[in-house]
Amino acid sequence: MLEKGWAIDHCHETDSFRGFICARCNAGIGALGDSVAAIDSAIGYLLDFYRVNPGAWAAHVAVHPEDEGILGPVTAEPIIWSKTCDNCGAPLPAKYGQGRRFCDHKCRTEGMRSRESTCPTCSTTFRSADRSKIYCSADCYNLKRRGRTYDRPPCKICGRQFTATSQRQLYCGKRCLEKSRPLPLSINCRNCSSVFQTRDKRRQYCSSKCGYDGMKKIRRQSEG
Repeated sequence: MLEKGWAIDHCHETDSFRGFICARCNAGIGALGDSVAAIDSAIGYLLDFYRVNPGAWAAHVAVHPEDEGILGPVTAEPIIWSKTCDNCGAPLPAKYGQGRRFCDHKCRTEGMRSRESTCPTCSTTFRSADRSKIYCSADCYNLKRRGRTYDRPPCKICGRQFTATSQRQLYCGKRCLEKSRPLPLSINCRNCSSVFQTRDKRRQYCSSKCGYDGMKKIRRQSEG
């Protein structure tokens, strides 16, 4: 990102600098009648960067010696980094910059499509387009989770400290879980009038059959 919202338009296929573009609307300078002052400001930003980073300027001149006359002779050792392509392992030249991950468009396509990882459960090497994927399969994921425990606050019913098998577990066991549930309510079925017990106070029918028959009665009454 450059001053006043300008960005560099660089072609990675031909390794050439094509100009400057607006970082907000992606329009090239000149397309919308940009001022000479704006262009000078963008160019000045690049030159100021190289003035305060002589090592970066030396690395640039090492690749483009014809530019040496712009800022004068090199006064520092070039900043050279050692990187390899994330897909094929080929060395990446310094001119590509530290942010470059792939050597060409083909490797970028393949590398972004799949990533090689090692499953922590079975140590199998696998490839996946999902960079956050850790396990090679659901079986390995479940096997790794089996036996895992979590530290949780004291049981909400008895106050006893316990080790949970799930991050969402709130009670130490089935007995306390049962105590946490609301007491059963006695409700008269809306269809057959029989008394049934439920913990859901919204329930109106004792069975699915009564619920179906009750809805039919209501429908006939509304139509009649």
